[in-house]
Amino acid sequence: MDLNKYYQEHKDNINSLIMEIASDLAERNLIQEFKLPFEALVEPEDPNNPDNECIRYKEKYQDHFNQFYDIEYNRLAKLMNFDYDMENGQMSGPIESKATEIKTAYANVRYNIENITGAEVSDEDIDDVLGHIWNDTKIVGDYIISTEICGRIDNC
Repeated sequence: MDLNKYYQEHKDNINSLIMEIASDLAERNLIQEFKLPFEALVEPEDPNNPDNECIRYKEKYQDHFNQFYDIEYNRLAKLMNFDYDMENGQMSGPIESKATEIKTAYANVRYNIENITGAEVSDEDIDDVLGHIWNDTKIVGDYIISTEICGRIDNC
């Protein structure tokens, strides 16, 4: 199968699937963030029409859902090398920079890591989780941001 041809011919379907998965993941993140069941996060779209079964996120949760959705959509699209805006449906090649200097900034970041099964989180678990996150490169405006975890501090 020619993957380039497949992406180009099925771009809309691929995008729809990524959107559906991103929505499911964002919903899960919202439930975990607020520790509420799904039903507590939504309301009827038209409360005056009992025949309308459509729902929407309550106003106080909608922005959070949108943020989670954007993160998950971008993560999935990047994993698949998918870019809906490109004619062939694929991300362009490597990022080229004309930078004449690179500045390094250090920031303290805290990760709260919990095991959803209730099991204890070991040092090995933490090392494994940290190994899967934030070794990444992103574009923010005109800037290329390469992020790397440089060390671990257990007590903040």
